Amino acid sequence: MALRTCSGGGMQRVVGAALGTLRLRGFARSASETATSGSGTGSDVNFGYTQVPRTEHKDLVKDVFNKVATSYDVMNDFMSFFMHRAWKDKLVETLHPFPGQVHIDVAGGTGDVAFRVLKEIRKAEHVFEVQQHKAYETADQVMLADSSSSWSHDCG
Repeated sequence: MALRTCSGGGMQRVVGAALGTLRLRGFARSASETATSGSGTGSDVNFGYTQVPRTEHKDLVKDVFNKVATSYDVMNDFMSFFMHRAWKDKLVETLHPFPGQVHIDVAGGTGDVAFRVLKEIRKAEHVFEVQQHKAYETADQVMLADSSSSWSHDCG
């Protein structure tokens, strides 16, 4: 789900440091390397409960993903008794998106959380623009009122 929400340049250093730590600990391996860790250096890799040639592994993983991708959210609905949508709503509410916010969605699946966050950021930006516009209108009205009263004193 969501790893971190931030604004400002400091996040690049945090993410960079985290990725460096993961690489040092061996977590930045490819799926094929991870599948064979601890099983020797053979040309076969683990795919579920079977061994498959390394050259076929990527296509098999892609095939499984393509088969479930269209029904991913429906499967989540049934497996979580529809609670996953409430969890995602609560996550976005907790993040409290604001104008200019940067959001990193790690392992986002279908991207629905990232799209929800983006939608809320856009709403927040719109509200900010409306408030800013109203503030300018109010300032203009005050300035116009002040200038018209000055003008009437000068001419009257």
